Amino acid sequence: MNRLDHAVMANKSIPRVEPLRGKVLGISALGALTDIIMREALRYHGTSEKDVTIIPVGDEGARLSSLQTGRVQAVIISGIPRLTASRMGFHQVIDLAKLRIEVSGSSILARRSYLAQNPEIALDFLKAWSEGSFLFKAKLEFSLAVLKKYVANRDPEVVNIIYELNKQQLSTKPLPYVRVVKSMMQLWARTRPDLPIASPEGFVEARFVNELDKAGFFEEMGRRYGN
Repeated sequence: MNRLDHAVMANKSIPRVEPLRGKVLGISALGALTDIIMREALRYHGTSEKDVTIIPVGDEGARLSSLQTGRVQAVIISGIPRLTASRMGFHQVIDLAKLRIEVSGSSILARRSYLAQNPEIALDFLKAWSEGSFLFKAKLEFSLAVLKKYVANRDPEVVNIIYELNKQQLSTKPLPYVRVVKSMMQLWARTRPDLPIASPEGFVEARFVNELDKAGFFEEMGRRYGN
């Protein structure tokens, strides 16, 4: 997943972005992902971070509570809390999934030394992981049952929203992109200019996915499950 599933939710008196100016906005912690992408989302909508006050208020439950009590006028949240906020009557003023912001929201990391010693395990793992993505998109009832089990929520509306969000964003060919790493580095540098410069290419290893692609694995999955 190279897109965000976050949203900026605001109180009932703020139906769009412009009235956020002069208001207090809640994030999880200073320097965290929520901090970085909140500032970036504001920039995309022509609002400077200097026009608002951004404060750390904790996890998503604490952010919703802060919005309820009026401590903040808007918060950034993701996943199920977005639905909860909507049910509570708060407005979505920014949907970050629709912005041209790329981050590595779901990744598999491994040591290069391990991959060098165990290339077949890496390939087998990627086959299983990728087939799971095809199956998830193709088998609705099966996937909903899996979600109900692992998100510990049986509310049909909640589970269906989670399914649709993931179906839209989940890639069935999980290529790691250098451009996504560059995007993350650029975002991080806005709040941490002191970080040492590193090569984006050093964080990406596309060889294994490319091998599966050349071998026709993804075409076979497409035939089996549908594209």
